[in-house]
Amino acid sequence: MTIVVALLSALLAGSAWALERDVDTQLAPPALSSHGAWAVDSPLPGTEGGFEGGVAYGFELLPLRAYVDGEPVAAAIQARNTLFLEAGVALPRRGALSLRIAGVQQESRASDGLAPERAVAFSDLAVRGKLGVLERERWSLGPELELWLPTGTQDSWVAEPGLRVEPALLAQLAWGRLRLLSSLGLILRPDAALGVDLHVGQQLSAGLAAEVTLRPRFALLAELDSRHGLDSFLRAGGENPAVVMAGGRRCLPERACLGLVLGSSLSHGYGSSALRVMLTVTPAPRSPEPPPGLALVELPPASLQADVRLEPPPRDALSWSPGVLAQVYRGRILIREPILFEQGSAVILPQSLPTLQAVAALVNQYAEIEHLVVEGHASEEGGLLFNYDLSVARARAVFEVLVGTSVRPERVSYRGMGELYPSAESAPGLAAERRVQFLIASLGPMAGSRSSPVILPWSGEALPPPVMGRARLGSDAHPLLEETPAELPRETAVDPAYFLDNPDSPAEPAAEDEPEVQ
Repeated sequence: MTIVVALLSALLAGSAWALERDVDTQLAPPALSSHGAWAVDSPLPGTEGGFEGGVAYGFELLPLRAYVDGEPVAAAIQARNTLFLEAGVALPRRGALSLRIAGVQQESRASDGLAPERAVAFSDLAVRGKLGVLERERWSLGPELELWLPTGTQDSWVAEPGLRVEPALLAQLAWGRLRLLSSLGLILRPDAALGVDLHVGQQLSAGLAAEVTLRPRFALLAELDSRHGLDSFLRAGGENPAVVMAGGRRCLPERACLGLVLGSSLSHGYGSSALRVMLTVTPAPRSPEPPPGLALVELPPASLQADVRLEPPPRDALSWSPGVLAQVYRGRILIREPILFEQGSAVILPQSLPTLQAVAALVNQYAEIEHLVVEGHASEEGGLLFNYDLSVARARAVFEVLVGTSVRPERVSYRGMGELYPSAESAPGLAAERRVQFLIASLGPMAGSRSSPVILPWSGEALPPPVMGRARLGSDAHPLLEETPAELPRETAVDPAYFLDNPDSPAEPAAEDEPEVQ
């Protein structure tokens, strides 16, 4: 670390500044990544090996003006059009590396040497790397480092003749549909007196962004970005620019996100435009992949599905002993109380964890349950895509709890059904539609006890091997155990393979009866 600091200091000290226009006045260039806001990036990278970067077009009105006693007297740059390009890759262990450059076209009517030497110029090349060091359920934290190489057009107000180093700390906090991003860093470069009453040197950079997801693939964003000279901290003047921006972003599934942002200056600092408009195209965040080694259960062909949802068995057909939270009944694991989540999210409430632990205990107690499907359902509230994504996310959350309770992952899978299969319960309102069901998809020979640990597919963590019971399922536990499956009542839920082998069988599994409410 000492050698790196010494090398950077030597490079910075050896840089020779020209007078007047050799400083980059582009305030808050966009961070073109799959998880960032506008100029404030997220510590989270994209999918390992995936593309990180994008393209953006920006228009700025009066990005650089000269002031006397707080009043503008000349416009060094009347208008500026900028095309930003960034390309990189997400690295293993939650990292990302990218290159960014910009081409600009500027108009100016200023005299006295304030106008840029050339109307068309290129910015310095930025090498940007980040690393998500800490990642928890709701928050994440990691460092970022930008190296600006002096490759741009001189005398243009968009490039500098020396190396610029910008270390920063990125943070993210997510709660339901709200996401907060922040960046705090330093701008390390040689001091420069530009001859226009503007002294630019070491600076503190800060950014804060808020994102609210209104629909699954549409979000509103607001952001505040600022720079503060260490020698003139929080003072008025050209060394302390600040800008506020707001806009929206729409993502196309598995393709790209399109963003539009409007901004304006909050101070007279350099780069604080009177009006800023920016269009961005960035990679869409990839949907979470199913854990490896899992084969999701497919539905029967459409020709074998019923036109109406079948009635579930009456609730009074079951008896619940005190303390019993789950039991096996006719192809399902029924739960006494619904699984509860935070509003509009896949976060399971703590009071539902004992029920899921009881389900996991049943799966391990009956070793002949070869495969269990966790099925998520949503109400008609909201759009189809939002409901489908939410039902998948909630089913996955339940799957992770079961596997985290030492149910082997090869015995469980999950799927989301959205709002397509309403519950047959007569409960008022939409509460009965939002539910999680547990379907016994197949039976197998007694698995017995296995000594190998349970490996969590999403982290590789090893858990102690489960204690496998030797309890046997009775004929009322699953239709496949009955002697005459062709005579099963219509309300019975059966294995999908049963439909394929028996064309004259009932056309669809039964509706699940346990509601999941908010």
